[in-house]
Amino acid sequence: MGKARMSQDNCNQQFPKPVLLNTPVYPDQRGYFRVACNFDGTAEPFAMPSYDLTQLNISESGKGVFRGLHWQIKSPQSKYVFCISGEIVDVVVDIRKNSPDFGVAQHFKLNNQNSLIVPIGYAHGFLVLSEKAIVGYLVEGIYNQESERSLNVLDPNIKWEQPTIELLINSRSDKDEHAPHLNQLRNEDLL
Repeated sequence: MGKARMSQDNCNQQFPKPVLLNTPVYPDQRGYFRVACNFDGTAEPFAMPSYDLTQLNISESGKGVFRGLHWQIKSPQSKYVFCISGEIVDVVVDIRKNSPDFGVAQHFKLNNQNSLIVPIGYAHGFLVLSEKAIVGYLVEGIYNQESERSLNVLDPNIKWEQPTIELLINSRSDKDEHAPHLNQLRNEDLL
């Protein structure tokens, strides 16, 4: 999918933490046009490095649905997340074992005017704020179910930089609802 390749190590050097990008939207009487991402590294104001993109995921969810927090330990995936329609709160938690920010959560409001780069080393999930949201995320690396790990978003050990979102959540998958807490993860489950 990507026309040029950039190793995951290089991506994490350029973006060691999640980065929120505001992308231009061009409305007119027909609706709007948006370039959600440009990976050739030259287009301002949202130029990004080229990625070795291997998968495009799209999900549709209703208001109050929380998906996540997920990551992979083998073939870890950096992600470029954007809203096709609706509005979400995107949540990331630092799960890098030697990071001074281990266990720190951040959240970012995403809609059709911005996107989020989530580098390797972060558990990722999102909460739908609008009646419905369609979310796309471009990822590096192939999905590996045996390698996927989950973290419970309601874990009291997560250190929130902003107020928590738990009161807005009304639906999660069984897997996400029963995901372990930070203190229950094994060292080999972390990045």
